[in-house]
Amino acid sequence: MESDVKAVSAEASYAVARATELLLDELVARSATGMLQEGRKTLLYKDVAGAVGSWKALNFLQDIVPQKVPAAVLIEQLQRQQRQQLQQQQAGANGYPEHEEGLEAG
Repeated sequence: MESDVKAVSAEASYAVARATELLLDELVARSATGMLQEGRKTLLYKDVAGAVGSWKALNFLQDIVPQKVPAAVLIEQLQRQQRQQLQQQQAGANGYPEHEEGLEAG
């Protein structure tokens, strides 16, 4: 990472280190909740990802520590989207106006 910063004061360095320590303490505490609820003694990736996903302050980490999604779930979501697109295309080709779900066609 390139930067125009040539030096960092001792106070700034300490502040960044302390803030990092506090952030990690809180992340581990929130991550451990899932572990303890399941009666485990090992912190797993899913525990950390769950903490990141449920704590708004960590939104910036969601791309780095995403929730794992089983492939079968992703395939089902993709198939559902494809079916919906096909239905919309067919409705448009048949001359039926498209409408939002939950609204009755008049």
